[in-house]
Amino acid sequence: MPFHDLPLEIIHRIFLECLYNRRLPGDSRDMANPDLLTTVCKSWKDLALAFPKLWSFVDITIIQTGEDTLPPLAIVKRWVERSIPHRISLSVVSAHSRVSKQPRRLPPSIEEQIPWRRLSALTIDQADLPFSFFSNVLQTHCPELESFTGRIFDDDCLHRVPPLNIHHSHLRELHLPWTNTPAPLSVLQRTTLPNLEVLSYAHTRGLVGLQVEDLEGVFTAFFRRSSCNLKKLSITFSQTTFSDRPVALPKLSVSPVLEILRTVPSSVEDLHIGSGEEIDTTLEALIMPPSEGKALCPRTRKLTVTVGYYLPSTGELLLRLLASRSGPAPNLTVATLQDFQMDVMNPWALDTAFVDQLQGVAQGLAGTRLRLNAWEGRTTPAGIDTAISMNTFPNPPWSY
Repeated sequence: MPFHDLPLEIIHRIFLECLYNRRLPGDSRDMANPDLLTTVCKSWKDLALAFPKLWSFVDITIIQTGEDTLPPLAIVKRWVERSIPHRISLSVVSAHSRVSKQPRRLPPSIEEQIPWRRLSALTIDQADLPFSFFSNVLQTHCPELESFTGRIFDDDCLHRVPPLNIHHSHLRELHLPWTNTPAPLSVLQRTTLPNLEVLSYAHTRGLVGLQVEDLEGVFTAFFRRSSCNLKKLSITFSQTTFSDRPVALPKLSVSPVLEILRTVPSSVEDLHIGSGEEIDTTLEALIMPPSEGKALCPRTRKLTVTVGYYLPSTGELLLRLLASRSGPAPNLTVATLQDFQMDVMNPWALDTAFVDQLQGVAQGLAGTRLRLNAWEGRTTPAGIDTAISMNTFPNPPWSY
């Protein structure tokens, strides 16, 4: 069947897949550029212009070569106009790795082009955002925003008396990336999100520090106040300080990840946890009790564990955890684990015995997918066969 004879919805689906599911050649700042489709032929141009959703994903990559350079704002404006009446997903990212000093706001020229009230998703990785920006987005600019991703820092608005109480009924995803200030925790103290389904919180213990004993109270109050049906949770803690000088950090007596997990709703089905030396405490708490005792995160079907420092004890706990959650559930309120992924920061420490045992577990668990990802690409044990999907990656942008 000729391409032009396909149903219109199939053609539109092909356009979306080609643009947004793989990187196209060309200027890196363009990311996925729907203008490319209008240059093929008149027929494709007409099809693209008649498909507002195609223009609703606005990705702006800021190239830093001595000074920030922006994509032509006329192009951004044209995409926004062509996306009408579809709602917009906006992403503003930097082409370079995170540096110690980030700008404190978006470039004004970008802010002026944003159709705030039409935004459904907002991702900003180019700047550290003041809390006032976050509060304005949720309270004033974006009443129907469904997803927000951005690093928040303290400002005067955060300490206003009486404190702000931000209620947003449409937000379903909240991603608070790596930071070494308590500001994201303050965000949770001042928001009520009744329809939140996805929450990711990443913290680096460093220059400002964080009182671990405050975590349980803040998260407990947030979940009680929001009464949300959370489906996906990512909680990671790192020793990285984002500082030019190494900072010696004291060893924690309790696991901050575990303190948070004790507060989350039982509805979580997709769980990602990561930390340094305290990971063993969290893994032990996640082992399913053999009887009908109370289980932590009982409905989890997909589990990702990021291990900062792999130790033999970590491997033993992981094997016990998999065995306890992959067998017959003690009751209908407990889900069977279907997907497990382990990210290892120090793969050279993996011992062959653990890998052999993990292979045995993988072969014996029908329907459960296991993956082992090793960062830094160093020497890993031999003998990993198709029972486990093994991948290696370059250095991550953060370390444990």
